[in-house]
Amino acid sequence: MLTALTAPLRKRLKPLSAHAFKTPGRRLGAAGLLAAALAALLIANTTQAAPSSQGRLEVRIQRVTLIDDLEDNVRSTFDRGARVRAEVQLEDLRDSAAIASDAPDYQAEYTLSFVVTSVRAGTVYQGRDDPANLQTITLAPGERAIVNLIWNVPYGFAAGEYGFRAEVSAPSNPDTVEHHLQRGFGVNVSSDYVHISDKQVDFGNIKDEETPRSDLIVIAPVNRRAGDLTWRVTSWPAKWLNLVQPPLDPNDPTRSVEVTNNGYIILQVNETVLSGNFADEPVVISSNAGEYTVKASARINRHASGTIDRFDVRPPQRVDGGDTVRLRYRIDNNGRTDVQYRVTFTIVSPANAVIYDSSVAKEDPIVSVPDGDTSGDLEFAWQAPFGALDGNYRAGIELRDAHDYLTKFDSIEATHSEAATFKVLEGPKIRVSPTVWQFGSVLERSSQRQEAAFTVTNTARLTLEWQVAEIPEWTELVNPASIGVVQSGAGVATLRVKNNIAPGSYIGNLVIKSNGGDATAALGVNILSGPARSPTATPAATDTPAPTATHTPMPTDTPAPAPTATPAPTDTPVPTPTDTPEPTDTPIPTNTPAPPTATHTPVPTDTPVPTRTPTPANTPIPTDTPVPPTAKHTPVPPTQPAVPPTAAPAPPTAAPTPPTATLTPEPAATDTPVPAAAASDTPAPPPPTAIQPGATDATPGGACSQSPQPLSPMTALANLALLLSPIALAGGARWKRRRNQNRR
Repeated sequence: MLTALTAPLRKRLKPLSAHAFKTPGRRLGAAGLLAAALAALLIANTTQAAPSSQGRLEVRIQRVTLIDDLEDNVRSTFDRGARVRAEVQLEDLRDSAAIASDAPDYQAEYTLSFVVTSVRAGTVYQGRDDPANLQTITLAPGERAIVNLIWNVPYGFAAGEYGFRAEVSAPSNPDTVEHHLQRGFGVNVSSDYVHISDKQVDFGNIKDEETPRSDLIVIAPVNRRAGDLTWRVTSWPAKWLNLVQPPLDPNDPTRSVEVTNNGYIILQVNETVLSGNFADEPVVISSNAGEYTVKASARINRHASGTIDRFDVRPPQRVDGGDTVRLRYRIDNNGRTDVQYRVTFTIVSPANAVIYDSSVAKEDPIVSVPDGDTSGDLEFAWQAPFGALDGNYRAGIELRDAHDYLTKFDSIEATHSEAATFKVLEGPKIRVSPTVWQFGSVLERSSQRQEAAFTVTNTARLTLEWQVAEIPEWTELVNPASIGVVQSGAGVATLRVKNNIAPGSYIGNLVIKSNGGDATAALGVNILSGPARSPTATPAATDTPAPTATHTPMPTDTPAPAPTATPAPTDTPVPTPTDTPEPTDTPIPTNTPAPPTATHTPVPTDTPVPTRTPTPANTPIPTDTPVPPTAKHTPVPPTQPAVPPTAAPAPPTAAPTPPTATLTPEPAATDTPVPAAAASDTPAPPPPTAIQPGATDATPGGACSQSPQPLSPMTALANLALLLSPIALAGGARWKRRRNQNRR
């Protein structure tokens, strides 16, 4: 390999060396240059050709073929549950002539495994994780062989596009892949590797009282090595077919419970189905391997029948509004099988309008009658509405199959001569308005309790008599006087919230009963917690210009002067501070304007004195919230505050006098806090540390301060060339100078 790398260089240097060796000087320069070049190439060849710690295997995967092992067919798509056989062809690339047959490494051992990958999810199955998936093979130099790798597509595997990648590695380190080859394949949505004993079930002809027929369907996974098969029945024609097995899911009766691996389905024809022609109706089985359908068929004719044997009105046949009308009927089963009947009643008013339908009201009675028998006399009760029209009413009846509303056996229309008739007399009908009342939020023990008024009226023509029958327990009745007092005609029922109700939310109903029906109204209130208040303690806001003196807290040690005794600020003469030295550092309140003659001495105005007068002991600058000072520290002329103060200012002990330097302490500059002092209290940011963003613990400096790093072979070669280039240049210059001298 060294000879091959140096051949081009030797070819280029041959003319130069031949000429250089003609003279001793030339011979020395050319020899040095040639020696340097050979040394550089030798170093480069030694660095790049150094074998790695793990030598590469001289083997290659030539071909990968995917086969359905259960069908023995080459396929590009597979069902879930399929057994995939991958044929992998290997070839040993070593030269057989270069290795003796009795050499220890003549036979080389290799390990094969596989990985299943997805474009979206990456690796979805790693064959190296299962030792059973590792295949070991021994090859001689130049030998070829085929190895079979087996993978069972799990039943729960998602449908889509995947890749099967065969990998070869050394047995000592199977995780280091030396060579691989991948083939793509797809997984179908459904699978044929689920055993279903019957895909078509026909129950045949079912007549009369024949015992209900049933059928059994067995379900099992074909390839048990493909993981667990989980399934359940999710749909079936429940109108005429019952699912007996698996049991129904208690949380969802429209499907069965889940079954794992082997199981069976039992379907049974519903004995209550009297007739019908059902063909290829689906029974759906959902599993982790896909969805499957079993088609069920049956022809049913049980020769069911039934007639209405009697229909009339039980006396009395004259009723008032609100009374109960009793309709009598009897059913005769003249068919060949037991039948459950649904009986529907309709009522027609004197205006020929249907005012009642029991099927719409979901009040149809269900009656079971054996074949060849009668039901006996039965009754259906209907309440005549309050305020009904005075006149004759007619009732009709229909006899239907209880499980199939469209199957009708017999009927008597309300307009037919055999319809039942009765008379309803005119009566009153109550109406209460409003039907909902919300008191809103009310303070606990409030003296002003809200009232709710409900208007009671009669929408018919006869006299209405009514009474309050029930009220919420958190209310009390204002009108009428008490519960149960009968009122005649229209009126008003009034309630109010009790005064001793605990805080909380309450709801309830007002119930009024009458000869014109009952009425109900809903009520609600939210009681808020709060102090008890009297009417005098809650005056209107417009009538109280300011809080009274009784509600103003007074200092216990300093009596407050009456507001009338305080002279107005405009009548108080402002003294000229001629004898008062100007305090250079006395702060001026921001909201207290000073007279032009005293720019540094605060003068009382309509604004109360600031809350804090500067004192020699670190007294802060006055704020915007004025509080009158006491006479002990700063005697000032009395003023009239703009708003009622929380603590009345102390009265002056003497006539107003101008402030003097002795009464107004002059704060020292060192004692008066200033913004700079506040700034000095703010701690300076700490120096950057390694845990702070942008900070580092590394020693300051450039690349030269870093620890030495190993040089790559190419870097070493470049450094060597730079070291040798001055020698070559010097030799070349010397050779050129001597050549020029020889020419002379």
